Amino acid sequence: MTFEKASDINEQAPYDVIILPGGARGSETLRRSPAVGSILKRQEQNGGWIAAIGGGALSLRSHGIAIGKCLTTHRRIQDDLRDGGLHNVCNLRVCVDGNIITSQGPGTAFEFALTVVEKLVGPDGISDLRDDLALLNWG
Repeated sequence: MTFEKASDINEQAPYDVIILPGGARGSETLRRSPAVGSILKRQEQNGGWIAAIGGGALSLRSHGIAIGKCLTTHRRIQDDLRDGGLHNVCNLRVCVDGNIITSQGPGTAFEFALTVVEKLVGPDGISDLRDDLALLNWG
């Protein structure tokens, strides 16, 4: 799906899930975007899922999303997430609090992805996927 402008994105909301990627440069762009803030606020107001991996969690702080909820992020930027005291920061690899899913970063990407899928389709719908992943030869 492509959009010409941010208002097109908002008109489609709420989404099944909005996922915010991490990485320094990309997450900084998301933090500074009023359009991203608007989309996230609408998703949160509608009770939709919001997920962020690594530095993506800083976008939640910047846009006033998930106030009072437990979030996790990469250990090097946890203090940035704590700044202002609006969020509780946990050391879990993947944290779910209400409709918010956060993950520490690249090392937790599979757990993060499986958690997002599980929240969308339920635990029964993900068991086959977990089994298939366990059979993969990672060597």
